[in-house]
Amino acid sequence: MIKSNSFLWIALLALNLVAVGCRSQMQVQSDLPKVEQEGAAPASTNSTSSTSATQAQSQASVPQHSASEDNMQNETAVAQGCLDAWKVAVMQKDEAKSMEMLKQLSVDNPNISTIPFMMGQVKDFFKKPKEALVYFRKAYEINKFSSIQILRLAASLRKNGEFKEAETHYDNLLKKLEAALSDNHDENLIFVLASVRTGKAACLSAAGKKEEARTMVKKALSEDPGNLEAKELLKNLGD
Repeated sequence: MIKSNSFLWIALLALNLVAVGCRSQMQVQSDLPKVEQEGAAPASTNSTSSTSATQAQSQASVPQHSASEDNMQNETAVAQGCLDAWKVAVMQKDEAKSMEMLKQLSVDNPNISTIPFMMGQVKDFFKKPKEALVYFRKAYEINKFSSIQILRLAASLRKNGEFKEAETHYDNLLKKLEAALSDNHDENLIFVLASVRTGKAACLSAAGKKEEARTMVKKALSEDPGNLEAKELLKNLGD
């Protein structure tokens, strides 16, 4: 069970990197040439046709070892670089060095959302919520499909008092996660869902919808009884 925000973050990052790997793998499959093999082709006496067929086979195999595999390798390399920068921030308490590492990483990888996402994490760790939100928004602009990154964006919006916008993201996440859990009863997803419910409950509370918030946070605690934020919120709601 996830006991603290730091452990929750580590779990969320792990899930995010798995999602990145899955997306990359799907890209590999979609990039592969669609070749229907219904048996061996008859031998040809035409040398030109034979040569053309050989060239076609060679060309068809190229995508298996080009852009898609390179993308997977880049994602893996970026993930490690991001983790290294995070360690510098957390263990060495060096914000400037950590951010510089991430900025250098972004030079060669401008379209990978994991990097601005990590920049947001670093700024949030150093209690700079407004700066963090800038980076979480940038990550979302690059990739609107990562549930983990959207969850952090919503939490950042809430921290900055943008409850209405945060609630929209929480609602979308609730639909996605509940649908995912209907097919796969994954304990990690349940923990993430509980965090989403807690965030949604906080937005409801801020809007004065105390009873709805109370119902939502109780459901979150039924999924993750150790969720400290949910416990605190329920206490503040008077139950």
